[in-house]
Amino acid sequence: MLSRKLIILCFLTTILCSGCQTTQSPNNTSLDTSSELTPTVTASITQAPKITVTPEATPIVGEVLLSEEDALSIVQGQINSRKYSISLLDDNVIINSKNYYSFIITENLTALEPAILVNKSNGELSCLSSDGKQTPFSTFSTKPSEEETESNWNGTFVRKDLRGVTTSTITIIQNDSSSFEFYILSENSLGENRLSGIGHIDGTTAKHFTDDEVSLTFSLVENQLQLVDNDYFTRNSNSIAGSYTLDKDTKENLTISEEEAIQIIHSLSDLQTGLPADINDYLILSDNIKLIIEDRICYSYGAYAKFDHKNILMTNFYVTTDGNAVYTYNSMKNTYERVYGK
Repeated sequence: MLSRKLIILCFLTTILCSGCQTTQSPNNTSLDTSSELTPTVTASITQAPKITVTPEATPIVGEVLLSEEDALSIVQGQINSRKYSISLLDDNVIINSKNYYSFIITENLTALEPAILVNKSNGELSCLSSDGKQTPFSTFSTKPSEEETESNWNGTFVRKDLRGVTTSTITIIQNDSSSFEFYILSENSLGENRLSGIGHIDGTTAKHFTDDEVSLTFSLVENQLQLVDNDYFTRNSNSIAGSYTLDKDTKENLTISEEEAIQIIHSLSDLQTGLPADINDYLILSDNIKLIIEDRICYSYGAYAKFDHKNILMTNFYVTTDGNAVYTYNSMKNTYERVYGK
């Protein structure tokens, strides 16, 4: 009986072992016996949408317009403001969508036509006639009309006292129709007075300016010269004002010599020269030219520091040909400065 139970037990054990082998892989790895298959997935690639990039708007830079002062300077560069007056007529003239300043030029309180236009954007000059037409700048002219005659200022004019003794002499050298050089020598018991400068012609009169103010006025009628002095130059000294007559026989040097001008430079103090050493330590040499500074005619000299083998320019001095003033040039301020005289 017992042997029969053992036989049945062995038989069942064999069956169970066979079933286990059918559910394992050769490498004893479990397999999924599910009969459902995972469907094939097709990947669909969707292109990214096109993005329209809107560029940033370029900022509109405000147009730089000329100031009234800049426009006036442009006109002054073309018109002799010593002889003619320049006045703003309108600061907002619109022609063909362009903006202009308009200026009127006057001579002896008489308006000259046409008016002058200055383009606010580029400074271009043109004209505006009385009937409202824009014309080229070349249509403006300050030349005298045909019936007017230009005065000839050239010559030497003398003033004499009651005894017939010459007390003052004026020599005029006319450069062009708008200006002349003048040289004046006045002598009497009060001493000697020399003056020189530029006269700006306005018909039969001419004016000399000092510090932008009229200091001398010349009037010429035939051979008679009338000089009016506002006392700027001759304050506390002998006056040069009066009537002068053309004298073709008088030939006198009315200017100081270059040697005298150099002596004036050597008389300057250290404060006046602005140099680190005494003026006598420098070599003063003429530039052989003349300059006009503040409407005054000047000799030009260089002050050189003396070294073993070369001279180095330190500064320039400008002495008026009448010997009454000395100027130097200030490079920082870009101006001429009077360091001596009046």
